[in-house]
Amino acid sequence: MTLLELVELRLTELGLPRGDFTGKLGFKQNAKTKNLFQSFYDNNMRDMPHMRKDFATILEVSQEVVDEAIQASRDICSKKQDDEWRAEFQPHAVLTTAHKLPQPIFAAAMTGSDKKLSIILPEAIPAVQWPKWILECLPKGLPGFGIVTGFVINHTPDHAVRFDLDGNPVEILEKAYRRGQVNMRGIPPLKN
Repeated sequence: MTLLELVELRLTELGLPRGDFTGKLGFKQNAKTKNLFQSFYDNNMRDMPHMRKDFATILEVSQEVVDEAIQASRDICSKKQDDEWRAEFQPHAVLTTAHKLPQPIFAAAMTGSDKKLSIILPEAIPAVQWPKWILECLPKGLPGFGIVTGFVINHTPDHAVRFDLDGNPVEILEKAYRRGQVNMRGIPPLKN
């Protein structure tokens, strides 16, 4: 049961209107109520964990029930994102660097260097020549991430090959190598 399903079920069972529910959460503006329920519909659980105790109290259920509903919503959201990623997938390379997580993180966020970690591979070049092509355009390092230590070519969502800086394959991976994204809320990355 998702968090939306849990909330709607318990509000019905308790005879509690949405406005009363959100009022008990401390929401006084309709926009906040609308945003909360939109997050429920989208299974966006980013802001939900810190509200889980309040949800449990207001809905008169255990915190474990709320946690299970949040996890079910997260699972649905994660599957949707993965399905979208798979549908849009195209072969690409991902750089490996000295720092997996940027240090300092704001340097990577402000310069957009996290976007330079991925290289779209040209369709005109045969896959066997991709490593050589990547080596020709490989940067020495990226702000926040440090020096480049190698790269991974993601051939499909379920097959990738890791290479060293000489272009030699060093490992076959059973799934695509993926790195997270860095951004600072409300601050767009600088253009190069």
